[in-house]
Amino acid sequence: MNRINIYCDGACRGNQNADNIGAWAYVLEYNGKVKEGYGVQPNTTNNAMEITACIKALEQLKSKTIPITISSDSQYVVATMNMGWNKKANFELWEQLEALVAECNSISFNKVKGHSGVKGNERADELCNIAMDEYLKENPDAVQDTENIKQLKSAFNSLKEFADVMLGFIERNKGKDISEIDKSEFDMLASWQAKDKYYDTAVVNVIRNL
Repeated sequence: MNRINIYCDGACRGNQNADNIGAWAYVLEYNGKVKEGYGVQPNTTNNAMEITACIKALEQLKSKTIPITISSDSQYVVATMNMGWNKKANFELWEQLEALVAECNSISFNKVKGHSGVKGNERADELCNIAMDEYLKENPDAVQDTENIKQLKSAFNSLKEFADVMLGFIERNKGKDISEIDKSEFDMLASWQAKDKYYDTAVVNVIRNL
């Protein structure tokens, strides 16, 4: 029997952050032909993108008289559509999806395990990542850094600044006796030594090897 098989997926990088980037994607298979689609949505949620993927896929159908199976790795979507889970958010998206489902003669929602080798699902996941990668190339600051990344960036910038300071110190004072070095230079080094044991050790080694 003819059947339209649709694989839907949604994703969101920085899902818990105020600034994030989400994506939806679908892979539509029918009668040996494949149609794909994807898109992005800033400042959203993973669940919203999972629902949006189903909406976008159903909007592509020219006929809804042929039986349809939507496969998703989202328990949220599949259980809500099959078992009537309570909708606590994304009400407008649910209304859109339910209206499209009501137009179909026969439609079922099938839960698949993500990243388990299901070809259509794997491709939908890949398309989500393509969508987000493309968006982030044009909008590199769209995703808010996690606290760990912020700390790493701060540490890196501090190390870079320290390296520049020490290189300048060496260039100005190489070959000098310690008594010939201006006091302001030592005051500058002392401020770095007070910040961290690593800097303290590095300063001592630099002075020893002038």
